Amino acid sequence: KKKHRLSFSYIVSGNTADAELKIAIVERDLISDVTKGENAGRRLRHDNTVRKFESKSLKGGSQGTVDILIPKEVDHANASLVGFLQNSQTLVIIAADGFDL
Repeated sequence: KKKHRLSFSYIVSGNTADAELKIAIVERDLISDVTKGENAGRRLRHDNTVRKFESKSLKGGSQGTVDILIPKEVDHANASLVGFLQNSQTLVIIAADGFDL
């Protein structure tokens, strides 16, 4: 699989003084064959596993561009980008959105 770079622009409104933009690439339909422990011999399915995570401070302004490298092992057909704004002091989630790759 090839590495791919995803670029997008954002504009946020309101008080962003203590806000950070959090970006996650998540992947669905992952399978693990467990060989040890209490789940030994079982096949486990995982959804929305975070494959890449980045944070960007908004102290530089309420708009900008993000460039994120999607790991080569990610199957784009089963992946999404999830972004959310979080207050870095209170940890309250201010807004969230996402889309399939």
